[in-house]
Amino acid sequence: MLAAQASAAHPLRPWQGTSPSPGLGASPASASQPGRPKVAGAALVAVAHFLRRPRRCMRRVLQPFAIEPINPFAAEMQANIKALGGNGLGLLDAEGAGKELSTCLESSGMDPSEENRQKWREFCYGLENLGEYCSAVLMEEEALKFTSSAGRTLPQILSDAGVMSAMRVDQGFVPLNSFGEKATEGIVLLEERCEDFYASGVRIAKWRTQVECNLEMPTDVSVWENTDCLARAARVCQENGLAFIAEIQTSQNTGSHSMERTSYVCEKATVDVLHVFASFKSTLTCWRRSHGTNSLGP
Repeated sequence: MLAAQASAAHPLRPWQGTSPSPGLGASPASASQPGRPKVAGAALVAVAHFLRRPRRCMRRVLQPFAIEPINPFAAEMQANIKALGGNGLGLLDAEGAGKELSTCLESSGMDPSEENRQKWREFCYGLENLGEYCSAVLMEEEALKFTSSAGRTLPQILSDAGVMSAMRVDQGFVPLNSFGEKATEGIVLLEERCEDFYASGVRIAKWRTQVECNLEMPTDVSVWENTDCLARAARVCQENGLAFIAEIQTSQNTGSHSMERTSYVCEKATVDVLHVFASFKSTLTCWRRSHGTNSLGP
């Protein structure tokens, strides 16, 4: 059938008679039988016609990107981050005051009991027009247990003044290697703690990272470890409704180096943080970077 169609589509040339001579490739048997078509020649014509047909391009159907579930807290976290630096205000870091509070009360002749510490917090955080001087207050975990005489918690008192409550979610530094570099701990049980913080009224979480800075450090292992832990903490906090603040500290206890070296280390750490944040699919619009004071080597 294919040969017949090819013959109909491509009629034989004058020299291609129905009785081809043996010299054109036909067998003597076919040459001696008049009226028999040239089957071999017709097949070649059909193959040539098939090869001249335009080929269809085979398109690969690519799988679309996996659709990530939308964070239900995204709008709230973006509004909190925007309000954090609004009107030129910032974060009031009162987290370290809890450790020094007992000493201050003792030096003033007062009993450093929990009741007196709570009275001091109520006095400080209950000031009128506190929202004109700061947009958020970073507190310690002990302050969440505070309840005023009116039965209101400290985050509720701050919220009435237009101030957000922030909490440091890391649990300090631990040795990382023999070079004196440190890592941040607190990633274990962070999700459960963030859930409790959000239920208590906290809306901003802060995580600290310390990077050694001199002519030989930081090492790549230290930067990788700290930025990876920082990105994981950011994703856990954001999944539980807490906007994230990443504080990058540069420890300059050893070595003599220039300001350019310090700037390079800070830039390297910041770039790695952004890269790892994208790898962990953290929401970049729901976090802020806080950096310590940069200075020359001692």
